[in-house]
This record gives sequence, C-alpha cells and structure tokens, in this order.
Amino acid sequence: MEKQFVPLHRTKAGLYVSAESLTPEEQKTLFDETKEEIAKRDMAKTTGFVKYFEYNTQTRELQGGNLFHYILGDQTLIRRGFFFPGVREGRNLDAQGKLSNGVVRNYGLAIFSPTQYNVEIAKSLVEEAKRRGWELPVLAGGRSLDLKKGDNAYGLDVIFTDNPLGIISGEEAREFLKKFDYIERSGVQRVPRDTDGRWLATWADLDGSCDLVRGGDWVCAEGTKEKIKERFNAAFDYDLAQAEKRRAKEFGNLEKTLQSLPIVA
Repeated sequence: MEKQFVPLHRTKAGLYVSAESLTPEEQKTLFDETKEEIAKRDMAKTTGFVKYFEYNTQTRELQGGNLFHYILGDQTLIRRGFFFPGVREGRNLDAQGKLSNGVVRNYGLAIFSPTQYNVEIAKSLVEEAKRRGWELPVLAGGRSLDLKKGDNAYGLDVIFTDNPLGIISGEEAREFLKKFDYIERSGVQRVPRDTDGRWLATWADLDGSCDLVRGGDWVCAEGTKEKIKERFNAAFDYDLAQAEKRRAKEFGNLEKTLQSLPIVA
C-alpha cells in the first residue's frame, strides 16, 4: 500500500496542517489502541460501543466505527501527534480527489439545537457552546470532542475537550453547510461523507456502524513547516522501505526462476 501525503492548509496562528493515509500496520495499531482506550474507560459494554468495529485481516484495513469510536480513536491519535480529519480537513481532501466512493467516512458532528434529536447530548453541548461564546450551528471534529459515561440511550455523553481545536461555528459553519447535500437542522447529527460522495448532516444515529465505514484511512497533523516536512519524509521513507522489501522478494524469486529455467538448443 502506497503512503499518501497531502498538504491541506495554514492556520491563523501560522501553523501548517497536512493529511496522510494510514498503512495497514498503522490501521491495526489504531484499532488496537482504540479498543484499549474503550476498555480502560470501562465503556466496552455501553450501547454506543457494541456496534461493528473490526480490523479485517483479509483486506488489512480498519472497518466500521461510529461517532464514539471516532472520538476515542482521536484521543489515541492526539497522544501520538495526530488527529482525525474534521469537516474542514475532510472537504479539503475531497476537493483534492483523495476520498474514494463506496465507503462511509465520519467527520465529527453538527450541533444545531437542544431539541428533537439526541436531546440529552444536544442540551449539554449547546449549553457549553454558548458558554464558550460559539454561535450555533457548531461543527466539531478531531481534537475537540471527548466522552464520559452518560444516562442516555447510548450510555455515553459527548463533551468538549478542555482545549477544543478546529471548531467551526456561526456564519462560518453555515457557509460550510451550504455545500452539504442534506442537512437536518435539529439536535446533534453525525457528519459523514456517504458512499456516493454526498456530504450529510442528517445522521441522528450516533452509534450506527457497518463494514462500509472506514474509521482510519486518513489522519492529520499540525505543526511548523519543519514538522510537516518531517511527516513528508517519514511517509516517503515508508514507501522506500516497502519498495526495498518488494525488490528483495522479487530478487529472490528471480534467483529461483533462473535456477529452474529449462535448457534448450
């Protein structure tokens, strides 16, 4: 699998944001670390975490995952200097032709109001958003969300991190949502890119999952120009190492083939 590296944008603070694809080995690590995080928090038996989430050893990719897997997976990535793409990063990757169809990808959640959908979670998020001075709607993705146990249908509450990053709110959020294909303007909704490339803010089932979901094929990093260059070099070092493995394997096959060639006149 070829490693991909994509520069995305600069921040107002003068930092750079990039995205890179995860190798099969990295996806397996993300799967294992996410499961460990769920167990460490004693959340494995909650309704939110009993849905499909697997590492497919045949296709060597992480499959499945809902909003809750996205949030705790992001927490494990942050400890290693990465984060899951949110709406801003996902739209950028899509515009650069990096997101394939046929699968579903999660990009966080949209907070519209404290009514109708996921009311218990919506009320607390709306209250906290107002306390922080964010105008609704709010789009929240990687580096901005966390979980705690809750008294609702999922057994989990979605909360903001102490220092949420990448929040899109008010007029800026409305401008992003204008480019979406379908929007449900109530409560809290998941924000996926669907199998046919449509962007949605209509998924009220925060725990829904199936084998079409790809929960870890792209991650992002933010830092100085020097740090982003380091990530670029690391991505190509992986490709060079893989190429060397293939060369060694094929050279070994060549030796065997030469030994077995028939002798002809």
